[in-house]
Amino acid sequence: MAGETLLEVRDVAREFDGFWAVNGVSFFVREGEIVGLIGPNGAGKSTLFQVISRFIPPSRGEVIFDGHRLFQLPPYMPARLGMVRTFQITRVFQRMTVWENVMVAGKDHPGEVFLNLFLQPRRVREYEKGQAERAKEIVQYFRLWHLKDSYAGTLSGGQRKLLEMARALMMRPRLLLLDEPMAGVNPALKEEILKYIVDLREKGITFLIIEHDMDLIMKVSDRILVMNQGQLIAEGPPDKVQADPAVVDAYLGSA
Repeated sequence: MAGETLLEVRDVAREFDGFWAVNGVSFFVREGEIVGLIGPNGAGKSTLFQVISRFIPPSRGEVIFDGHRLFQLPPYMPARLGMVRTFQITRVFQRMTVWENVMVAGKDHPGEVFLNLFLQPRRVREYEKGQAERAKEIVQYFRLWHLKDSYAGTLSGGQRKLLEMARALMMRPRLLLLDEPMAGVNPALKEEILKYIVDLREKGITFLIIEHDMDLIMKVSDRILVMNQGQLIAEGPPDKVQADPAVVDAYLGSA
């Protein structure tokens, strides 16, 4: 069952030299939901993700995550607060191993404060031990343990998708923003990623997902948001959205 509102997007817009890539989008995501975000190419979905996650500033609007007004905070704060994202084109550290890619995502490492290495060495060691145990669980969960010593740059596209999800999970997210997690992967891996999403939701993680595979996103989502030409044109349960004339027009170009 969905809980309280975790993410609220209010009248968010983003302009690029007179072109409104996102124009007045408002919606919410409740705790425990899987919400799909769909729309034709160029609809503004990825730009909206960029704004929500503070990778680019908005032209107007407001995003509230767990009671925090994100546009009033530094860009790194959404991730620290528990909003973590992946990317349409995966961004792994190619010259680091799978293990290192996951370990680097650990939050609040006491060793990041130089003096702690000398003043609190036991605390630093205990933290690193706990992080290593968690990283091992996550790498094994995503079935990447046999690749833990491989450089991320040598992985297949599908394996990089899993590694990016593993790294995101290491940050203990409350909300995961997934930008086309199943793009460019084979059908078997698509189904596997789908199972991970469902399982992680059962473990308490909320999802907002951009996806072009209509069958899969309709199958997994509690609600669907539809964008076209920078605006939200439909919202609701998958069966309702699929039957919406505005959605059909947007995809078939008959509007």
